[in-house]
Amino acid sequence: MYAVRDYLTRKAIVSQVTWGARSVYEGMRTLQASAFDAWAETLIGRAALAVIDPSLEGVLRMIERAYASRTLNTHADFRILRIGRNEIVTRFDNEYLPIEYAMVGALEAVLVLCKTKGAVHAELDSPFAGTVRIRLPH
Repeated sequence: MYAVRDYLTRKAIVSQVTWGARSVYEGMRTLQASAFDAWAETLIGRAALAVIDPSLEGVLRMIERAYASRTLNTHADFRILRIGRNEIVTRFDNEYLPIEYAMVGALEAVLVLCKTKGAVHAELDSPFAGTVRIRLPH
């Protein structure tokens, strides 16, 4: 596994080279949004998705468990605060990727994977801690 510093440096460089210096953060969002699709096509991703509930709530709960067990990463915390009919409220703390871009992109990818329409919006305490809301259509 890459060290976090290496990972972040590579992600920023790829974003800058691909989308330009002014769009590094938007590039991170796009990269993160496509990473879940790529993972879902791996042997581990296919196996995980075969044994969990493929609904949005099921996938989010799987992600929450992976964060808690540190199998997904080693630094950050992700929790589901509330699941409602029209909105899901999540929380990221100690994240090492900018939540407003990378983690919003990751949750947008989860919506696509689960074939669910919705919008993702971050309410940040800092670039690396905050609430992220997934608004679902009525």
